[in-house]
Formats: sequence, structure tokens, C-alpha cells
Amino acid sequence: MKGKKRVVAGFLGIITLVLAAVGTLVALDWDAVSSHLGEILELQTERTQTTLFRLGEVMSISAELKSEYGADPDVTYSKGTDGRILSVTLSDYELPEGVTAKDHAREIAAFAIGKTKKSEEIDVVEVLFQTSAGLESFSFALEELISAPQTGSL
Repeated sequence: MKGKKRVVAGFLGIITLVLAAVGTLVALDWDAVSSHLGEILELQTERTQTTLFRLGEVMSISAELKSEYGADPDVTYSKGTDGRILSVTLSDYELPEGVTAKDHAREIAAFAIGKTKKSEEIDVVEVLFQTSAGLESFSFALEELISAPQTGSL
């Protein structure tokens, strides 16, 4: 009987050591798992904010641009390594006489920024004119649009 008790005590000792080692590994790995879950949650939150911006603000900005400039713009919002970009594309668009494409693009970009309540979620506004002569693209940083004097509508 003494031999069996020693064997049982030995097995219990080994099981206790194994459980303690597994518990330590789980605790150590939990920090890594917790950190990874935090990153996933943060990424999902950013995606949700981007989606909400697209659904509400983009439609509103598009309607305001159409009302002001008479064209039907394609307005999109993207968030990536290049920053948060609001793009306004005007197809078959006739530039007003006496104004340069760049000045008019700046006016449109400033107008779009002025019509959003979430300008802090935009880093760059791109304006693209797609005409029979080709595609002209202009990019403006948010700071450039806010500090630049805005001209009236043409």
C-alpha cells in the first residue's frame, strides 16, 4: 500500500506541476491574445466610422454639390495609408469661363469641406474633372482649404 500511495502522490505532484506550467503559459499568452483582440476591435471601430461617414456625409455632400454646381458628382470617401480622402469626380463637366481648373477645383473642395460636419475626419480632398479633353485631378490638404480664402460660387 505504501508503494501505491507514493505512486499516487508522485502522479499528483506531476499533475500539479503540469497544471501550474499550463496556467503560467495561458497567463503569458493571454496578454498577447488580449493585445491582438484590442487591435482587432480598434480596426473594426475605424471601419465602422468610415462606413458611417460614407453613408451620411458623402450623400449629403453630393447633394449640396449638385445643388450648388448643377452637376451630378460622384463623391467617395476612403481611408488608407495615404490618409482619409474625400474624392469628388465630375464627369462631362464644363468649367465656368474665366476660371482655371485648379482654382475651380479648390473652390469645389472648400465648398465640400464647408458642407460637412466631420471635416476632422478628412485629410485630403481630391477633385477630378472628367471632360472630353481628358482627366484633370487636383488634391488639397484640409489645412490648405481651411486657411485659404474661399471665393464665392461662380
